[in-house]
Amino acid sequence: MHHISYDDVRDKPYFPEVWDTIITPFINENLELPFVAHNACFDMNVIRKCCEYYRMEKPNISYFDSLRIAQNTWPDFKVHKLTFLAEQFGIVYDAHNVLDDSLTCGKIVTLAAEKQESDNISELLKRCNLQISKL
Repeated sequence: MHHISYDDVRDKPYFPEVWDTIITPFINENLELPFVAHNACFDMNVIRKCCEYYRMEKPNISYFDSLRIAQNTWPDFKVHKLTFLAEQFGIVYDAHNVLDDSLTCGKIVTLAAEKQESDNISELLKRCNLQISKL
């Protein structure tokens, strides 16, 4: 799916070794900002399964899905893949590059908010009949 081979990860750290470094900057009890991902259920399931496998406590993560927002905002598109949406809107996008994935999701959500005439995420999600989910 992501063209990641064993050779790509052979000498890399295991999930528990990097998880705190990755998640800690984003988890702040005083600032509850949700994550956004395209097809978020896939990503959140991977995190959930890794936490279960390594017997780690699941973090208190809120998230919403740019795929579902795109499907609600542009229902006439036959495809809602991030690569397709980026192409449709002239967004330069290097697929499966974590930074580009993040930036492109943000741009798609911003475009959807403009089309849905929403001033914030809560309003956009409401117009799309969606809600913020928890891991």
